[in-house]
Amino acid sequence: MKKQRSGALRMLALGLVTAAGWHSIDVDKAVHNVVLEHASLLPDTIATGPQADHVDEHRDATSTLPHVWAIYNDDSDLINEPLADLQGLLAANAEPFTDVFVISHGWNFTTQTGIQSYDRFLHNLSAKRELMRHSMGGKFRPLVVCISWASVSQPLQSVSASVLPQGLDHLVKPFAAVLDEPFHLLSSWNESNRALLAAVGHIDARSEPWGQEGGNLNFGVGSLVRRICDEEKVERVHMVGHSFGAKLITLSAIKASHGPDASDKLQSLVLFNPAFHPRELIYDVEGMKKADIAVALLKIPTKAIVHSSWDYATGSIFGASQIVGNAAWIQWFRDGVDEVPFPPLRYLVGGVASIAQIGVSMVDWLGYTAVFIPCDWWHHVTTNDSFGEPGVLTGALNAVHFFAPLDVLWQPVASDKLGLFRPTYQALGRAGLDNHSTGRPAHHPLLSFVGEGSQRGSEDFIKMCAHIHMKKADGLPRFDNPTRIYSFDASDVFDSWLSAAGSHGDLREEAAVSTVNIPGRSDPYVLEKIDCTVNFVFNMTAARRRL
Repeated sequence: MKKQRSGALRMLALGLVTAAGWHSIDVDKAVHNVVLEHASLLPDTIATGPQADHVDEHRDATSTLPHVWAIYNDDSDLINEPLADLQGLLAANAEPFTDVFVISHGWNFTTQTGIQSYDRFLHNLSAKRELMRHSMGGKFRPLVVCISWASVSQPLQSVSASVLPQGLDHLVKPFAAVLDEPFHLLSSWNESNRALLAAVGHIDARSEPWGQEGGNLNFGVGSLVRRICDEEKVERVHMVGHSFGAKLITLSAIKASHGPDASDKLQSLVLFNPAFHPRELIYDVEGMKKADIAVALLKIPTKAIVHSSWDYATGSIFGASQIVGNAAWIQWFRDGVDEVPFPPLRYLVGGVASIAQIGVSMVDWLGYTAVFIPCDWWHHVTTNDSFGEPGVLTGALNAVHFFAPLDVLWQPVASDKLGLFRPTYQALGRAGLDNHSTGRPAHHPLLSFVGEGSQRGSEDFIKMCAHIHMKKADGLPRFDNPTRIYSFDASDVFDSWLSAAGSHGDLREEAAVSTVNIPGRSDPYVLEKIDCTVNFVFNMTAARRRL
């Protein structure tokens, strides 16, 4: 535990370091105090930590990956100056950065732990940087923009840390963490809304392409990405998000690509276990309609979703949460409350809206459930292959199987084959895009991106994540058809099933993946799951130029 804590704190301090030397960055007082308090734990070099054997010879234990932070507080306001830090890095380097990665963590992180969450990703990418550069013929100079935002509520832990004497707060922390769990689950609705606010800004600044001028408040990630794309020494930009962070990144990409003056440097959008329904991409802003969302996304050549059948957080858990707290309706009510000018009146309206949104969510869920169940039953009867190829006999069996599909409890099954267990609302991280609305009437802004070749199986995902030597001989396309959002089934790699959230957090784990085999090799090629994440991101973004 102490070693992991030390490693996270090293990266927290090294976030203040650029390739050219120290570069100051203003963060909130709490983060600043963490650095000061633990400065003695910070060594001069980065320890790479355990990694897969196949890249050991390529690791440079003293390397630091150029990166900057964009830190948002509990009110989704930017509290540092990432653009100034980025411009400092660009000025300090004669050559341009070929690939800028804008990445966001997901749910269940405070501002401080959000910063620390990038530890493994930055270590892994830094360790493989030279190997990646070599595979690109020397044309790979990456820079990472890390988005940290408050995505969890921990009221009891916060109170105990504030009022209890030193030492006693640590004693009660484990108990406070257990008692905070109900707040943690209930806060998911608010954290989803925070992702929206961090992405596109508060409602009074959304109609401006750059956010609010003259200050950092309301400066959303979408506005930040537009400015990054305007930098002369930035060649390409790629956006990567996980869970609620995938919602943040998608909304940011839409804003960055919206309008005739948007840059064409935004090349990739990669979403791991996205914890949102496509309806949540429709937000209140002047001039933005559902059709505009599709037009904006068409400007991004490569778009990918990584989903897993073992991801309970974006499947059954997400589906249950939407019964009384539909995220799309919550956004609509929240925007209406924010437009009330007088604070006391706003609080009163907010209380009424909180009750109203529960009622509206339940009516919405009941209505869609009544429509979807007969559609799901007929789809199950005609397409389910649990008893073999669809036919008269298998159809009759499927008609009964729909009501008790028990086989889904022990094997990965596509989301459209869950029978009666299929949630009315499910997030893209469980279903992917292709299977999300299959067999159902749907009218969300992503439907136009489904088509031939958009659903990719587990073999394709394994090829994309097993190594960083992707080439034409692997038989994979460039995945740069702008009319497609490619859904990759990662169930064979991100396969944890014992935890409450299933495989939702597998992408950052150092657990070995022993099932991965590389074509042309007879022996199993053992990887860590974090290796698969980094390799996939590289192959889906920068490495496409090599195919």
